[in-house]
Amino acid sequence: MQQVAEYTFKRRILAPESMDNLPFVQKISPLVEVDFKPHVHHDLVLITGDGWCLFDDLAAFNALEIPHDLFCVNRSIRAMTRPANHWAAIDTEESVWLSQYLTPELVGINGLLKHTIGWCPGGFNCWWRVDDKPEDIEFLLWAGSTSYFAILAALYMGYRRVVLAGVPMDCKHHWYEPEGTNGPSWKGQVFHTWMDFARTKPARNVRSMSGYTAFMLGEPDKEWMDGR
Repeated sequence: MQQVAEYTFKRRILAPESMDNLPFVQKISPLVEVDFKPHVHHDLVLITGDGWCLFDDLAAFNALEIPHDLFCVNRSIRAMTRPANHWAAIDTEESVWLSQYLTPELVGINGLLKHTIGWCPGGFNCWWRVDDKPEDIEFLLWAGSTSYFAILAALYMGYRRVVLAGVPMDCKHHWYEPEGTNGPSWKGQVFHTWMDFARTKPARNVRSMSGYTAFMLGEPDKEWMDGR
């Protein structure tokens, strides 16, 4: 049974194809021209999400001692012990949360790029459009989760390797909630988006520390993160 599952998923669903032929893969670009060079310091960026496994993923990643930039999604920035280079949210409540709880020690030396989809000057300074869907509200509301948006933004900015931590894409609680709390209820389209993305060439530059995203994209090792 395992061999059948591996063949079906890896060879049929995850066979490399062009992004142009995959309906659930979005492409994004900045609404306003931004010089990303001052905010990109390493080839590798760590994207942190709010999954229950965040701290275990961080411990495993940090043990490898790989130089990297930090891209936090939603409230994960509050779990960090070093300044972040980027932060992303596509929910209004997270923008309000950031304005209330972000402290100076969490901001990198060149400031924090705060990413979102659409024109939203309050709380953000880097705005993105969904290409080919500029007026489609369903795409502005997004279909693949904020972490997926962060991946696309990171690749656009020029990062050569992306590692996910705390992005298991399961239904368990967030790291800041008590164990046993109901977690997110993902729609099928969300998994379609991730699975379609996993078939593309850019996905070869993305790995995850755990969860369903690690199953779809693969887990990183030190050689891969070093670019070898």
